[in-house]
Amino acid sequence: MITKFFSKNITYIKHISPLEDNIVIEPSMLKYKTYYYISRHYKLILKHIFDELNYEAVIILEDDLDVSEDFFSYFNATYHKLLKKDKSLYCISAWNDNGLPELINLNFYIGLYRTDFFPGLGWLMSKNLWDEIGSQWPTGFWDDWIRKPEQRKDRMCIRPEISRTSMTKFGAVGASKGYFFNAFLSRIKLNEIYVDFNNLDMSYLLEDNYEKYYMNMVYNISKLVSFNNLPHYINQSISQENHLLRIEYTTFKEYQSITKLLNVMRDFKEGVGRTAYKGIITTYKNGLRIFIAPNKNNWKGYNRSWEYIP
Repeated sequence: MITKFFSKNITYIKHISPLEDNIVIEPSMLKYKTYYYISRHYKLILKHIFDELNYEAVIILEDDLDVSEDFFSYFNATYHKLLKKDKSLYCISAWNDNGLPELINLNFYIGLYRTDFFPGLGWLMSKNLWDEIGSQWPTGFWDDWIRKPEQRKDRMCIRPEISRTSMTKFGAVGASKGYFFNAFLSRIKLNEIYVDFNNLDMSYLLEDNYEKYYMNMVYNISKLVSFNNLPHYINQSISQENHLLRIEYTTFKEYQSITKLLNVMRDFKEGVGRTAYKGIITTYKNGLRIFIAPNKNNWKGYNRSWEYIP
């Protein structure tokens, strides 16, 4: 797909391999050496793109990912309409961590969200962000590092309902050695319907607009249901799609029980659940838009001690 668009404009850049460069890794971390090689590779290529070539933005795409037909339409529109205008954003991602076919609305091709969680796996970075954090780029585990509050600074990413990237079979032999590949990564749905995002109004995704719109939908419009009653709703036959339900949590245990029932990702990074926006996770089941939302009266922000252990 990439070569289809850029077959005459591909530049191959090669740097010295980590083995030839004799990079130093602590003995206790040698089993994770691939993650150090990857982080070094990112730093070298980003320095070249931003510091030497002086580009204003870059789309970072791992070599085991495929892309949708509207991949570039998505990034072009979200970059110019959102990231360049809204300082509360720090990335655009093509990936939905909960993007399994049974967890999304397959007809919501234009659906976009704000999220506190950095998704990666096909994402756009601006030179402004590189200028801010590039000098502190870590020697390993760059993605965990960029999710830390010290880098995120309460900023958010844009992500789609239906992913604009998907894993190819090569992902099974990647750095994680196929971890979660068959059960999860390989099953993320790739969008198949072309959307010209340049023709869409995205102003609702700007910070002030989105908070009013989304929080009203979650806490005022959706119907509050209990954990015990939730299976009744998601298993019943419905006549109309897009009913809105909300199930609330206060404790870590409650959150884990709900996410397990709905089969969405249960892990955290720095206390932030995958796809979360102000603690809210959304999924789609049996024609129902479901919000897993913190109780507003008790939620004080993300708790970095929350950690899911399989």
